[in-house]
Amino acid sequence: MTRVQTRWEPRGVWRIFWGHITGQDAIESFARIADDERFDTIRYNLLDFTEVESWRTDDEKLRPVGAHTVGPALSNPNIRVLIVTGDDDLKEVARRYVAQGLNRYHDEVFSAVDEARRWIESKLFPLSAQDQA
Repeated sequence: MTRVQTRWEPRGVWRIFWGHITGQDAIESFARIADDERFDTIRYNLLDFTEVESWRTDDEKLRPVGAHTVGPALSNPNIRVLIVTGDDDLKEVARRYVAQGLNRYHDEVFSAVDEARRWIESKLFPLSAQDQA
């Protein structure tokens, strides 16, 4: 059973994971959002692992997670993946995943959701000079 809640937002999607999860859980939840008609217009995919108790996988099992992004990246190559976790072990898993080079999206790793949201606003949707006036 996948332990994830998906929240569609105006410009992205926020996936909240909890409990004991696996790479397969991540694949299944990504497949669900990639199959949604809203997927083609989103700019960010916020993966919130702050409530995860454990992540069971190894480097070989991480490879299919990245491979599942190949097709969806053709329909929307503009997504930034933001991984949020305060757990140092899970941060290391995220870094190893990114280092494999299989993921078609650019990833960022953060320690808190509010930190990731500030990055979204400053890097993806900065205010124009007219908006700031």
